[in-house]
Amino acid sequence: MDLSKVEYFLKAAELENFTKAAEECNIAQTTMSKYISTLEKEIGCTLFQRNNKKVVLTEQGQKFYNGITEINKSYQKLLQDIVSSVDGSIHLGIAIQDYLEIPVLQKFEKTFPDIPIYFSFGQDTELIDILESGKVDALVIPDALKIPDGYEYYTILRMRQSIVCSKSMVNRFETAGSIISNMPLITKSDNPDYHEKCQENFRQIFGVTSPQIIVCKTLSEQLLNVGMSKGFAILPYSRGSTFEGLTTLPLGDDFRENTQLVFSKSVQSDSFKKLLKFIYEEKCL
Repeated sequence: MDLSKVEYFLKAAELENFTKAAEECNIAQTTMSKYISTLEKEIGCTLFQRNNKKVVLTEQGQKFYNGITEINKSYQKLLQDIVSSVDGSIHLGIAIQDYLEIPVLQKFEKTFPDIPIYFSFGQDTELIDILESGKVDALVIPDALKIPDGYEYYTILRMRQSIVCSKSMVNRFETAGSIISNMPLITKSDNPDYHEKCQENFRQIFGVTSPQIIVCKTLSEQLLNVGMSKGFAILPYSRGSTFEGLTTLPLGDDFRENTQLVFSKSVQSDSFKKLLKFIYEEKCL
């Protein structure tokens, strides 16, 4: 079995569609189908039930999925550990639209110039996948995202937040409380705990809650909806103030976004351990 291609099977199982899985893996649909057929012959059983609309794992396929997922995680972590031990580098995953200048990381690079930090950029869901597969040492993500079970985190940056909305919405409703009580909150987070935290903060500070929460996949989609006056967003103050056509209403300390370094406690390279110790000593926690 070629472990470098096992991602094809995993993606097909997750999406339940060979065509969509092939697109995600940047291969032809015929290549995906041929790989799955070859894998089934190699194992000696049918892994997927096929119909016109989707493919579903068989009982044997589910058992194989559960086992190969753990094997693949161990394999990817082994590769990452080997690479890190050879060049002493640190690999961090960060959302495409969420890159920020983080002082503690910049200071670490100046203090340890022989330990380079590399970033892998992706969407939120992709980042969780590359963390769990061991392709990166840690993630740099906002606390609005749900941290996978079994992972630790350090808070490395705190940022003031603001209500971001269209100028026409401010002209229409005039106050932050009126905007919140009448319009949906538009967010990239699908974390129910974050949604409840926002509503509770709205309730305590403004005495109202938002009537609806709309979840977007990307910052571009979020800002497009905000710009079209379909709702408002809660974003770091500096970010919201940079987009033409939008306005910001600064919020108090109860609305601060924490940027977190999320990592596995059990699998750490020597270089990454130095970073964790450095962050701890800088009291960024």
